[in-house]
Amino acid sequence: RKLDPNKPMVALTFDDGPNPTSTNKILDVLEQYGAVATFFDLANLMEQYPSVVQREEEIGCEVGTHTYSHVDLTKLSIEGLQEEMDKSSKVFNRVLGHDQVLVRAPYGSVNNQVRKYLGYPMIGWDIDTLDWKYRNKDKILNEVRKIKDYDGRIILMHSIYNTTAEAVEVLVPELINKGYQLVTVSELAKYNGYDYLNHGTVYYSFR
Repeated sequence: RKLDPNKPMVALTFDDGPNPTSTNKILDVLEQYGAVATFFDLANLMEQYPSVVQREEEIGCEVGTHTYSHVDLTKLSIEGLQEEMDKSSKVFNRVLGHDQVLVRAPYGSVNNQVRKYLGYPMIGWDIDTLDWKYRNKDKILNEVRKIKDYDGRIILMHSIYNTTAEAVEVLVPELINKGYQLVTVSELAKYNGYDYLNHGTVYYSFR
């Protein structure tokens, strides 16, 4: 993949996976179009479906953590927060051979304690497809199409629904045809001048 820093970029992100059916369908589409995304996977599911996560990285996608067990981090003690991240880190090292780099907090729920003690940069989003709510391809696409300029934006989806995979089949070529490069969150940050992402900061876009 060669990226043109002068052309617009957008990051598709997928939470709550991996799922052996719907996630693989999404990966099929990304692979078909030479596109990539960032998957914020649950470490307890990474243990169950390691081959799906490994495939994500093999085709050039980025894998971040959505914690070990999808717990609301703001409801944990400092010790509980660190234990949750440690469990996730161990799975990353076992399944992918490296530590986690980026975190997306479940529900996007973050407070001052999480910012101080999490120990990783956090990634939010600024386009919510509401795919978890609609479970309908056309409604998901309508949410995305409400936005006219995607450059530097982070789109939230979930890799556990077949309806999301169906939407991705339409959305990926549509974005490419509009001139967008589909990149990972880290690439989006880098090419928009963010050489370093701060621990404890939540990034909602890179515009």
